[in-house]
Amino acid sequence: MIRSWKVVAVIFAACAAAALVIAVHRGQANAASKLPVVAGAVDVLPIAEATLPRFAASTGLSLTIASSPDAVAALKAGLVDVALLGKEPDPSDLPQLDDHVVAYDAVCLVVDLRSYNGGEQIDSSMGVLLPMARTNGLKDLSLDDVAALASNAWMQGSDVWSWRADFANYRAVMNPATAAPEPDPANPKYARGVWVRTAIPVRMWWLLPGKFDTQGALFQQIGLNEANLANATNVSFAPHWYDSEEELVSGRWDLNPGEANHVSRNPFFFQAGFLSRRVTLRAIRYGFMVHAVSIDGVDPTGDTGPIYGGQYPLSRRIHVLTRRPAGKVAAEFVAYLASPAGQAQIAQEDFLPAVHHP
Repeated sequence: MIRSWKVVAVIFAACAAAALVIAVHRGQANAASKLPVVAGAVDVLPIAEATLPRFAASTGLSLTIASSPDAVAALKAGLVDVALLGKEPDPSDLPQLDDHVVAYDAVCLVVDLRSYNGGEQIDSSMGVLLPMARTNGLKDLSLDDVAALASNAWMQGSDVWSWRADFANYRAVMNPATAAPEPDPANPKYARGVWVRTAIPVRMWWLLPGKFDTQGALFQQIGLNEANLANATNVSFAPHWYDSEEELVSGRWDLNPGEANHVSRNPFFFQAGFLSRRVTLRAIRYGFMVHAVSIDGVDPTGDTGPIYGGQYPLSRRIHVLTRRPAGKVAAEFVAYLASPAGQAQIAQEDFLPAVHHP
């Protein structure tokens, strides 16, 4: 039975929302309880949250949402005990801190499934089938294409970057007397006309800088300053109230199975966004009609070897930073994440363990 996408979307988003309620609640309670504090962006805090049962009975653990720069600054100032980063730390910070890589992940460029697969949009008019558009789909981009997409976000606006691909609109021949499409003499069921290759926009949702390390890691790896995005004009930002990647998925895409049909009346929207590999996999499992675009020929949701090896250009490492020397609980936290039990929990959260096991 096909589940209602709205119901599933609510459940999907609620999973992340519940996690954030816990994190914020524990962070607010910290002022009174003086619990050890782990700070990080919302897309990497699930790693720390998975350890809560391990530490709750003894020392407790407080989770605080913070951008990576703020988490590192708070760590160096002694305000938090651990900083959890989903992008590379600033090398200038490392002489004062210990850096532990506890997991791997990747940044995925995700599009709606219909635009990924391609196909034809066909409608009907005055008793004949009227082709509208056709495409081979948006399946692969180069890293240079991704960099151009990000650059144009603040130079011209996120909806003006045209994807150079085999996309065409149909120009039907209309009968001037009836204003109806003329049937094709070779196939009277269809309207007569010609295909015209057309440039199309990739409609992006960008995030306000700092909230998600997923986007921060993307900009870091293509050599652009994410902070510049805040001053961009004509950019489509995701609503600020989305507090997790799961909520972003629920607000952007749906579960309509018709999105997978090769021939449909549905148009090609080319709705795209950047998500962590972790949430991309979960979205697909939940039935959202999305797919990750291959970058430089590598599908980030397939074999994990290119993520560990860096052949997938938007791979990322998950870092745990502690002061030097680390406090007792901070050291125990790092040791637990590196242990077989901790690595198993990291894998259960759909991050990749620190060590690749082919």
